[in-house]
Amino acid sequence: TNKASQRFYLNELKPVVVGGTTLTSGTYIVESVAAPGKMLDVSGSSKKNGAAVLIYKKTSNPNQRFTFTYDAQTGYYEIKNVNSGLVLDVTGSGWDQGTSVIQYASHGGFNQRWSIETNASGNLFIRSAYSAYSIDLSGSQKTDGTKVIVWQYHGEANQQWKLLAP
Repeated sequence: TNKASQRFYLNELKPVVVGGTTLTSGTYIVESVAAPGKMLDVSGSSKKNGAAVLIYKKTSNPNQRFTFTYDAQTGYYEIKNVNSGLVLDVTGSGWDQGTSVIQYASHGGFNQRWSIETNASGNLFIRSAYSAYSIDLSGSQKTDGTKVIVWQYHGEANQQWKLLAP
């Protein structure tokens, strides 16, 4: 009943730009450094919300092409699958290591926004704006069908990617 312990003040937060653009917006094929010849892929060329993102041998089909679009207001990228028009998404806005990366209709949430960082070799790390976890190969597996997850950044090859022309 209007006691100080029951009053809250909300302040508007402005997004923080985390380093700016590190790559030119455009369409790319994304190759795993840990599993050369294996590309980021939407399972079964699905066009449905919730379809798994995995690695698979290079086919150059549209389900292996992704458009990276930089948003200067947030400082993050949206990564959209060319085949489905859906974006990479951390399932259920999950905070846990091992949460799957799927495709889902864009809603602007930070579980669908990504920072792109490079190392001295020019390889990329794709990190969730939501948790700062990196896109990673589940169990460090390198076989066709290995699911892509998010995991705490450690910089090993299973978190490194190369961009190829489509």
